[in-house]
Amino acid sequence: AYPSQLYNNTASFLTLLNGLMVGGLISDCLFGFSLLERYDIAISMPLIIGLLALLVVGVFRIFDKSVEGLGASSSSRALTGMLSILFYYMFLPLLMNIFSIFDCYPERLPNKTTGDYYLSRDLSQKCYQLHPTLLAAAAILLYIIVIPGLAIWHLHRNRENLAIAEFKAEWGFLYNGYRDHLYLWELVVKAPAKLLLALFGTFIKDDVTRAFSTMAVTVVLLFVHNTVRPYEEKVYNVL
Repeated sequence: AYPSQLYNNTASFLTLLNGLMVGGLISDCLFGFSLLERYDIAISMPLIIGLLALLVVGVFRIFDKSVEGLGASSSSRALTGMLSILFYYMFLPLLMNIFSIFDCYPERLPNKTTGDYYLSRDLSQKCYQLHPTLLAAAAILLYIIVIPGLAIWHLHRNRENLAIAEFKAEWGFLYNGYRDHLYLWELVVKAPAKLLLALFGTFIKDDVTRAFSTMAVTVVLLFVHNTVRPYEEKVYNVL
């Protein structure tokens, strides 16, 4: 059943997430990575995990074709679903981590002119260095454009299969509970809102302006929600 499948996927996601957090703390304490090195690891880790997961899924599916009745197909679906949930819940923290490399403060020189820019999280590191800037640009392309775009394309391509249990086990958390024609709501409405929140949190320095900007996004999102009422269950549309 789909709910039990989703529960197992979510439990796997939480276990993996906890392992990554502990691993990050240990590596930071034991190896003394610099801020830029930790940035490289944080940005590259989702891609590495994704590639490894795709490799495992491929092995499961090849194994499933060669050996009948061993449940490899369900295992590969569970792994794909867990990976999708991982990326979904890490999307906003990942965005903020990507943009953090551009969170800079200018050096104030004695003659009141602006000197170099330094990272707010580590004032010993200059901003806009070539390597982290190129990595951030590649991450923006991959995590903000390519992966969500592929998810939208995949759901739209399989819109006739949304009710099938096997497909739901992998992708149902993105559209389950929404009205049939609003299966892309999470990707085309909520994901851009998260992107705006990450941008405002990084580039707006004034606390009051940042707070009002965040409230504006929330108000617009609530207005759209109340206008469209995307959920099948009417009670979920009442805020």
